[in-house]
Amino acid sequence: EHLKRFADEIALLRDRGDSGAVDAAVKAYEQALASERAHWSVRERYATIEKRIGNAAAAAGQWKILTKQLPQYPSFQLQLSRALRDTGQFAEARAALQKVLVYQPDAAVTLVEVARLELAQGHVAEATQAARRAVGRGHPPRGVGPALPARQPDVAAAAAHRQPVLRSAPGATGG
Repeated sequence: EHLKRFADEIALLRDRGDSGAVDAAVKAYEQALASERAHWSVRERYATIEKRIGNAAAAAGQWKILTKQLPQYPSFQLQLSRALRDTGQFAEARAALQKVLVYQPDAAVTLVEVARLELAQGHVAEATQAARRAVGRGHPPRGVGPALPARQPDVAAAAAHRQPVLRSAPGATGG
């Protein structure tokens, strides 16, 4: 009941573009999470919202809690890795991503995240290798492309200009 109400509220606010109301919705999530009976899905949604409004550090904190509560869900580790990468905590992001790689070492979405993490650190050759492995797994995951650069200098040029070579690949919770 709470999750549906919060999801509906955020959808309405997003449609209206009301930033003050977004703050109110975030506070409502925080109040719901303060309850001892807060369902894990409320925390998941809250983490996703924090990330989407640009607060990767707050999102990472929530994903850390979720990965401890529900370690059997690799999608939570993937989301944690993304949030940590976005805050520049690359070693921690790699550690979270490594747990996903143990579970799904050849999944395209995982390999795309490896590429994004490597590129964020300026490791162009490693990023290119991971991206090519992701594409080699069959159909490229949604969000890669339209095509990967044919030559490494294209990747290096994109990195030098801070242009995304790989767009966001969706995860189980909305990427």
